This record gives sequence, structure tokens and C-alpha cells, in this order.
Amino acid sequence: MKHFLPLALFVLCSFSARAQTPAPQPSDLALQKCILLTDEGTWNALKLSSDQLGRVRNIQQACAEECKASDVKKPQDSSMIKASGTTVVSELKSVLTPEQYATWVDRCAAHDADAPAPK
Repeated sequence: MKHFLPLALFVLCSFSARAQTPAPQPSDLALQKCILLTDEGTWNALKLSSDQLGRVRNIQQACAEECKASDVKKPQDSSMIKASGTTVVSELKSVLTPEQYATWVDRCAAHDADAPAPK
């Protein structure tokens, strides 16, 4: 009986550690697509301040202009940008709080998982 308790604790700790493993973060390109597709409702749900909202809109506009300059017709195009998209993603990350950014990334990952596979 003395050996059962430590074993039971070890097993329980193993399960809880596995349950807390974070999901893989989407690529910068996927996040850049998500920047373009994120609507006002999502930004409002993240409770952005008016300053943050203005800065986010500027980032979305810059992202859209970058895509347009790359001759991309729609945000789902896999050749969206010749660059990796790290610039606009890091700009967004600097505007949002760590909690807001994590929630936004989770929403993007969920949206990307729901998207149909390319044909």
C-alpha cells in the first residue's frame, strides 16, 4: 500500500502534464492570412483599446497592401507573399497584450483547422 500512493501520484501527474501541452503555433504565413481575415467582432472580443484597434487596422491595411503588391488575388492564396510575413505578425504581437495575442493565435489555429484542405 505504501508503494501504491507514489505510483498513483506519478500517473496522475503524467496525465495532467500531457493535457497542458500547447498546440503547435500556426506558421507566420498562416498568421498573416489570419490578420487579413480577422474581423471587427474578433478584435472586439479581445477587448482592444481604441489605440490598439487603430494600430491593428493600420497593420491590416499594410498587410493588405503588401499582398496587393505581390499580385495576390485573395488571402487564401498560398503564394500570398514572397516574404515570410514575420514583420506584420511581430507588429501585431507588439500591439496586443500577451493574453490577447495568445487568444488571437488560438482563434487563428482553430479557424485554420476548420478550413477545407486545398484542392
